[in-house]
Amino acid sequence: MEELNSALTLVLGALKRKDLFESEIRALLERHELGEHAEPVMKELHAKLDWTDEKVAQRFVERSKGKGSERLAVQLHSRGYSGDIESPNERERAQEALKKKFDEKVDAAKAWRFLRSRGFSEEICEEVVPAND
Repeated sequence: MEELNSALTLVLGALKRKDLFESEIRALLERHELGEHAEPVMKELHAKLDWTDEKVAQRFVERSKGKGSERLAVQLHSRGYSGDIESPNERERAQEALKKKFDEKVDAAKAWRFLRSRGFSEEICEEVVPAND
């Protein structure tokens, strides 16, 4: 029982500093040799905090305003999230990123490269980047 409390304390402390996915929580417990308490800890998180990987992913997307869904998907996958992501208003996010980075007159090629490097899809780039006449 004492080890379970230690595991819960460890995880809750980590969650205060950073949102973690289930795989990251399990890895944290393993690193501290508390892996056998992963199931009860996860049940406690689900029951008491209404914690889910989907909610963690959604908060991550909301905080990542200047990034496109392709880049977000790669970052979430690298952290162990295997679900789908919803990146609402991708077009608006791309327009905002361009506005922050460039002034009114922007070279289309440069804007295109910038948005692609931020993980926006080609379709979004085509919609958002003004054509140079």
